[in-house]
Amino acid sequence: MTISTPCFFGLTNVRIGTRIIAFVQFWLQLLCLSIIITNVVIQDPLQEKNPKETVNTSHYSPQTINYKAIQSDYYVFLQIASGLVNLYACFYLKKATYSHNLQYINFWMILDFIYYIVAVVFIIYSSFKVRSFSIFFVGLIGSAFDSYKLFVVYLFYLDELSPERLDVDRNNRTQNSMHNGIQSYPHTVDIGTDNNRI
Repeated sequence: MTISTPCFFGLTNVRIGTRIIAFVQFWLQLLCLSIIITNVVIQDPLQEKNPKETVNTSHYSPQTINYKAIQSDYYVFLQIASGLVNLYACFYLKKATYSHNLQYINFWMILDFIYYIVAVVFIIYSSFKVRSFSIFFVGLIGSAFDSYKLFVVYLFYLDELSPERLDVDRNNRTQNSMHNGIQSYPHTVDIGTDNNRI
């Protein structure tokens, strides 16, 4: 068995680190989804939060008000859909730490990298728009944590791609196929064509 790359300042290896990342991200995403859904169920988005802050809606047509309500509902459902996809990816990332499935790891890395790029662009855009250094600083700290998370999972992905790991997996597949009667796929296939036949 190969020695795995250390992570989290040498406290653990990348397999366990990836498992911790998947576990924590799964439960935090589930918490965020429950807060969003609770907010939608309890609070009406058109209801005013503070009665002192009355907005004159007389110059808006009823159709415009309906479009604004639909647009806010669309963003809420988009957040819920994004959270569900993230839950799915985290579940299968944790599963990949047990089953050595590279597709699960690759899917999570692609998805989390997209979230990372969108978050960085949003932080830069909002800090310039509001002209607030505190937004940029807090976003920079969050981006550093997210980039380290991506780095740990990438190291786990590289460990899974190592030749020693692939040889161990190939040997396990061959041994399992002998015991359960399933034939593993051959590396080369002889078609057996004969050119002399008419």
